[in-house]
Amino acid sequence: MSDEEFDYNIQELLDQVRPEEETGHVEYKRRLDNLTETRKITLTNQLERRLHQGFGECIYYLGIDDDGIPFGLTKLELQNSQKNLSEIAHNLGCTLTTLEIKALDPKIVESRQEEKNDIMQASGGNLVATFLIRKRLSHLSDVKICMMGNVDSSKSTTLGVLLTGIRDNGRGSARKHILTHKHESETGQTSSVSSRIIGFKDDGTCVNEKYLQHRMSWTKILEESCKIISFSDLCGHRKYLCTTIRGLGIDPDYVILLIDVQRGIQPMTIEHLELCNYYNIPVIILVTKIDLCQEKSVFNKLVVDIKRLCRDHGNYRIKPLFTPKQLMGVIEDFLGPNDSKISKIPFIPLIPISCVQLKNIDLLYSFLNLLPVRNKYDRKGPARFRVHTDYLVPQVGTIAYGLVESGFFEKGQKVLLGPTSTGEYLSTVIKSIHYKRTSVLAAYAGQEICFCLRNIKRAEVRRAMVILPNTGEKLAISRVHVNLMIRRTNRSTITNKYHPYVYIGTIGASVQSFTILDAVERLQAGYSYLVELKLLRPYYIQIGDRVIIKEAVVNGTGQVTEIFRE
Repeated sequence: MSDEEFDYNIQELLDQVRPEEETGHVEYKRRLDNLTETRKITLTNQLERRLHQGFGECIYYLGIDDDGIPFGLTKLELQNSQKNLSEIAHNLGCTLTTLEIKALDPKIVESRQEEKNDIMQASGGNLVATFLIRKRLSHLSDVKICMMGNVDSSKSTTLGVLLTGIRDNGRGSARKHILTHKHESETGQTSSVSSRIIGFKDDGTCVNEKYLQHRMSWTKILEESCKIISFSDLCGHRKYLCTTIRGLGIDPDYVILLIDVQRGIQPMTIEHLELCNYYNIPVIILVTKIDLCQEKSVFNKLVVDIKRLCRDHGNYRIKPLFTPKQLMGVIEDFLGPNDSKISKIPFIPLIPISCVQLKNIDLLYSFLNLLPVRNKYDRKGPARFRVHTDYLVPQVGTIAYGLVESGFFEKGQKVLLGPTSTGEYLSTVIKSIHYKRTSVLAAYAGQEICFCLRNIKRAEVRRAMVILPNTGEKLAISRVHVNLMIRRTNRSTITNKYHPYVYIGTIGASVQSFTILDAVERLQAGYSYLVELKLLRPYYIQIGDRVIIKEAVVNGTGQVTEIFRE
């Protein structure tokens, strides 16, 4: 290691590192040289635990104590510590990738050590290193991200550039790899939810660089990847807002919100940010088309507007990411000390990009590579699959596409599909299972899956149905009690004659009757009420499911507190 590898001007690490937590995918180590065999066994077990909590990947800091205070290492200590950590990782079948090495001001490191009375053990070093350890599991680490933003904010174009690595021509040439229907290509407006994937190898390099040259299939991407990012390109036009809300039913780990630098913040930008706030989904903001921004003051004004917007809608704080040197600091602030908890004061990374000049696209790749899986699924619980859409493939049969919410399913398993409009469940068999366009033998919780169902007509499959094992609890609920918080309304008040369209989890349903159970006649914004909803048809609904009312003049959120069986 030479002096050119170190950045002696960066001292942000002193403020960005928080105390280590017992859970999560982040581990701090003062030093790992001069290890005994007993110590190596302990460290191996600890690394296995961190890998398990990080779904096959974790981040190690060397030169930092558990309380987050930099201890500092010399070059020789860092070399020996890195060698031992690499050996431990190799024994577990993992790869070790250096993310960054920082050299801090020795005087500041010494003062920090004096604060904790540890100066006698100090080695005089001032180096701190960060490493990514990644292991290929039997099931890939799959991070789900939804692309949201106003119409013409370059959602599909940005995704096309990420997918292929080829620059756009300024007129949307990159989005042809994303759009599904002919009318979408003609109008430039996405009206459906399309899915694409990019893969990363164990060393963090993106496998999609060869996508166009070698015409890589999804199966090939899965074979070469250790981690994949599953993107869902959602609609931006207001008339497709229902489709956008249903697209969030895949339970994404993160949402990328795109804002055109020329148009700035639009009404749909606010709607999408509010949806992320309702669903409690971490947000990443991309400011697009910065190649068209000739004046720096225009961009600075937009950043100020975004800060105000995020403060007013969710009390978020903006964390700009302009250079690779800022990457680890932004990741730390965005994720908090581990992947199981987002920071108590939520941060939103802001990255300016250009699809024409490919500006900051490599930085965006690096950022995506470090994002961990956020949602935790119960793979040992009762199996449940939620249908998002259905297809009819000639000479194959009826296909149900959706998310495995818990448990697992196997090929050839006998299952139940329902509830139907009469509350019944249909018996069927899973003929085949496809994950990311690849045939597999089993489907696990958290995966987006296609099931081919035997002896089921397409007309019998409806969105929001569930697939359960034969022993599953067959719920058919059409009447629920909801603790509803009215967040926004117009001057007219809400009474018992209100008939909204509601979203309960991934379900979109019309309300047949709306009854206020509290001792009030009208609902007003800013208050919570207990209401009863009677739906037009039965659905699989559980206590605790999130309820959202999203209409032109009414916004409300709540949770199901009680269900009534038919």
